[in-house]
Amino acid sequence: MIIRACAFTSEGWKLVDTLESKLNNWLWERKDTKEETDVWVKKCFEFKMPLVFVGAMGIAVRKIAPYLADKLADSPVIVIDEKGQYVIPVLSNHVGGANEIAAKIAENIGGQLILTTATDVQGLFAVDVFARKNGLQIMNREGIKRVSARLLETGTIKLFVADNIEYDSSKLPDCIRIVNEIKRDTDVLVLEDASLERYALKKHNDETSDSLSDIEMSSLPGAENPLVLLFKEYVMGVGCKKDTVYEKLEDFYSEILDRNGIDKARIAGMASIDLKQKETGLLYYESKNRIPFYTYSAEELQALDGVFEESLFVQSVTGVANVCERAAVKLAGDGGELLIKKQAKDGMTLAVARRRPGIMTWET
Repeated sequence: MIIRACAFTSEGWKLVDTLESKLNNWLWERKDTKEETDVWVKKCFEFKMPLVFVGAMGIAVRKIAPYLADKLADSPVIVIDEKGQYVIPVLSNHVGGANEIAAKIAENIGGQLILTTATDVQGLFAVDVFARKNGLQIMNREGIKRVSARLLETGTIKLFVADNIEYDSSKLPDCIRIVNEIKRDTDVLVLEDASLERYALKKHNDETSDSLSDIEMSSLPGAENPLVLLFKEYVMGVGCKKDTVYEKLEDFYSEILDRNGIDKARIAGMASIDLKQKETGLLYYESKNRIPFYTYSAEELQALDGVFEESLFVQSVTGVANVCERAAVKLAGDGGELLIKKQAKDGMTLAVARRRPGIMTWET
């Protein structure tokens, strides 16, 4: 993960030093003292980067205000006082992960985490966090508010899961009632690509749309505007030469995905070897596209069973003969399959795997 940090006093910058030393698995980018704060913040929001302000809340609010656009795409923003007493996630707390970033910061500097979102204050299930952690695409954002309101009012929600999506019912939160059919009071639908069209109402002379984007979520039978979460079936295995710029990676990955008819919105995650944990171009790609980035050791990748394209040169550098294919299969998990074998260009590599439909965690 890449984190951008800004402070306004010498004491504030000392706290940033502490954050960098204690959370050194993240790549920290500091605001250059010569760079205008407004320009710097604008770039943060363009790349949806987590942004940490050390200083007064009022300053942070004024600086981010011109760039607020969409709760599902805005940068996660955290404010910390210069003594590190209070850590406050301000923006994009759930989808952007600001709450989790703030919690990690508070834990490492001994600060008090201050949460203000209603579901968190009440200790309730956060459906948008559930979607992010399970690689589920939010198809109708207005459904999030409906689910949160239902939880605050009644303490429970009704959730429908498509038959082919696996889950562990023994760990189901008390607030969730699984239903076997879609009815008027169904709150959440967890579907996968093939099932979305099957559940959509037929319209216009009994014809359904072939395009996901053309399906109106409100037309699903029975329920009144339920939140629809669509399983993201693809994961990417990636690699690149050191210091490869983000723009080259974006162009190359888009070229391969477009050629194979894969929508970037359907990518649940990307993975590589741990040597690339702080590769700036890959972290910019992760942030800009909101695709979580995972890394594995050479030993973890080498231990995978399967037939992979191997390179003695890659093995001499990384300790494993293939990174991208193995990383994709590793991230896909049990039952995953390699769909696109290693693609390479100018030192960049990409492979794509499909993961088995399932809910990995109920924790939010």
